[in-house]
Amino acid sequence: MGAFNREYRITVVEDGVATLWPEIQRASLDIIGRASGRVVSSKEVVDHISTW
Repeated sequence: MGAFNREYRITVVEDGVATLWPEIQRASLDIIGRASGRVVSSKEVVDHISTW
């Protein structure tokens, strides 16, 4: 949230983070995706980087 508050563009790799509580993880990623950034898979990141 600190990066978002400083107006950085935020991307979270959803399969690169984990928690002990899957419901909380899903809810947190949903909040991030709706309010402060985008949530992508590692495959999407690799596909994007491979075009550079």
